[in-house]
Amino acid sequence: MRKFSTKILNFKLFEFSLMKNTSAIYVVDDDLMITIHLKHQLESCFGEESNLIIETFQEPEIALKTIQENKDLGVDPVVCVVDFQMPGLTGDKFIRKLKECFPSIKCIILSGNSSAILVSELEENDLLDNYLQKPWDKMTLCQTVNECLPLNLKAEL
Repeated sequence: MRKFSTKILNFKLFEFSLMKNTSAIYVVDDDLMITIHLKHQLESCFGEESNLIIETFQEPEIALKTIQENKDLGVDPVVCVVDFQMPGLTGDKFIRKLKECFPSIKCIILSGNSSAILVSELEENDLLDNYLQKPWDKMTLCQTVNECLPLNLKAEL
């Protein structure tokens, strides 16, 4: 039993060392196909050689928990692309909760159906960095995310 727990500990330490000095782009949308498509597009724009990971979620509450866990492992959350209409926790509420924990994260709403009033409230409170309409095009998505990245993580698009 001792050997097994040592292997787990060594794996966790290895996993931790890999994540240090890494930054993350998060995508939160309740539609699995959209998250798959967004991840593919973002990976093609920012490449594997960058120090960025791209992680997707269909459930906002799980996203919040995982983003915090990743931060504890040394992963810096830099950008979050969020759908507005999601069951359980709408995009505006998700962004408010996210910004409470990570005030420097840049947030982008990607939605085909959102409340103009709630979106403008987020903008007025400096909680929203950009808004993209569904359907979107890859280049606009990549440029918008790139504008939100710190200088050392920006891609040449």
